[in-house]
Amino acid sequence: MFTVELNSLQDSDSGYYWCAVEIKDGPDDGDYLSLTVSADPAVSVINSRVSGQEGGSVSVRCLYRTDKKYEHTKWCRFKNWTCYIGGRTNTSQNSAVLVTDYGTGAVSVELSGLKKSDAGWYWFSAGEVGVTVHLTVTERPTSKITSIRNAESKKKVNTPESESVKTLKNLAVKSGGSLTIPCFYDKQYKSNPKFWCKGYYWSSCGIVARTSTSGRTSVTDYPTQNMFTVELNSLQDSDSGDYWCAVEIGDKWTVDDGDYLYLTVSADPAVSVINSRVSGQEGGSVSVQCLYRTDYKNKQKQWCRFRDWRCLTSQNSAVQISDDGRGMVSVEMSGLKKSDAGWYWFSAGEVGVTVHLTVTERPTTVTTICSTVKTSISETTSESESVKTLKNLAVKRGGSLTIPCFYDVKYKSNPKYWCKGYYWSSCGIVARTNTRGRTSVTDYPTQNMFTVELNILQDSDSGDYWCAVEIKGGSDDSHYLYLTVSAAPTVSVINSRVNGQEVDSVSVQCLYRTDSQNKQKQWCRFRDWSCLTSQNSAVQISDDGSGAVSVEMSGLKRSDAGWYWFSAGEVGVTVHLTVTERPTTTRAVTTISSTEKKSNSETTSEL
Repeated sequence: MFTVELNSLQDSDSGYYWCAVEIKDGPDDGDYLSLTVSADPAVSVINSRVSGQEGGSVSVRCLYRTDKKYEHTKWCRFKNWTCYIGGRTNTSQNSAVLVTDYGTGAVSVELSGLKKSDAGWYWFSAGEVGVTVHLTVTERPTSKITSIRNAESKKKVNTPESESVKTLKNLAVKSGGSLTIPCFYDKQYKSNPKFWCKGYYWSSCGIVARTSTSGRTSVTDYPTQNMFTVELNSLQDSDSGDYWCAVEIGDKWTVDDGDYLYLTVSADPAVSVINSRVSGQEGGSVSVQCLYRTDYKNKQKQWCRFRDWRCLTSQNSAVQISDDGRGMVSVEMSGLKKSDAGWYWFSAGEVGVTVHLTVTERPTTVTTICSTVKTSISETTSESESVKTLKNLAVKRGGSLTIPCFYDVKYKSNPKYWCKGYYWSSCGIVARTNTRGRTSVTDYPTQNMFTVELNILQDSDSGDYWCAVEIKGGSDDSHYLYLTVSAAPTVSVINSRVNGQEVDSVSVQCLYRTDSQNKQKQWCRFRDWSCLTSQNSAVQISDDGSGAVSVEMSGLKRSDAGWYWFSAGEVGVTVHLTVTERPTTTRAVTTISSTEKKSNSETTSEL
């Protein structure tokens, strides 16, 4: 066999080609083919090179154009030119190959029980047009550890029951994305250097990063947790492969220790999560949105914890796991405790993705003098708060949010600011009154309120914040809130600023995530902190049960203007309502004489 590799192909490369062999003493030999290069090819595959381990399985995602819907789809092998015809019945599968045509432009080919002899070249075709795929099958390694510095040293085998370095065996991540991998080790290794190594064979793997290195790959040790993490950024398909979490022993006569894993980077990973880092407060709840590919629909889904390697496949009193059967699993953890914090993973079948949970104390509103190290703490109850805002807010990545912060009349003249950080004593001031930029603070003394406007928000902006008032010669006053920025926020609104005229009505379209379907929905007003869960004569609240709530306010009055919020459970999003006067038709009358004045006055009254 020989291969022809074609790169950076353009439409002009389409045409007729020959694979050819030169014969010195006779006519050359060859075989003819036609190649079509286009923006919308008849057939394609997500990954043209796939890899699996002996005894395991591998999945190939194949695509075809809609005009090929009624053509036979086939999965074929070059070695013996045998083919399997795709379909939605059992006729398309054998014990080792399952070909599923979803009828919507996608075919899933799953090869299971892999053997080394399965390796080689295949093709997928729809009708007469095909595309090639190469399969690599590697041995399933045992955790055999050989010293990098002394190839002659003895081998050490770690069984699952006695592993002193341990991590997840099979991970997936989206091309261009990031992944953090926690590697756990025995306490005897607290002081040892840690490293990240690439390669199938331990004896020849190449060290990619060591403890405390930084760059696209970084290794960070957490000795108090008997764990180090490997952070991988801007991952590409070429980063797929065999890796090792490793501990350097430091003695040339003693073998290094490590644990093996396989990483797959692809445009359409088997599993993924909306947010790989989530945060909640003690006693509260947190939701993790997990995604799986359609060809993993019938695989077992699990939510697991690294600390005790315990997995759940269904709900218990504290964890609810809901699979919508269409590619999404929602994991909700309630009644959070500080001990719940740490690393978890979601898996479908044998492939997983990591998630980190932070659990913070539910803060009381404490105030300190920011300008000094020594703190003066005063607790404020909800009934007597002199600075107040919403406790838990959500916003979509890339979007904007305005947060109203209300204060006591005595603070009208005081400077206001916006502060980031869980601990008030060490929070960092982000913006002050009348500053401009991505974050701006604007004071409205006549309304006893200031607003914090946040723009172009990213996931990294999630966290703990404080609406704060500066008190000269005394302790500053403040109110705490938690902000979550994500691609799929718990709640959102179509328009965060709406307008209506007196007497008329206005409608606000509110959205919530499917995992909040059974949570209480409320429409609330900041001015008096009153909430509605159902309609009254002036406000109609309609929940369609599938992710949308419509709030209609009728018979508007000028006094209805101001700030509101919509919430599902404990998470809210702000909305501002402006109510304008209903204009009357005004007329200007020019006075020329008393007679005309009277005439004009009569005409005006008639109108």
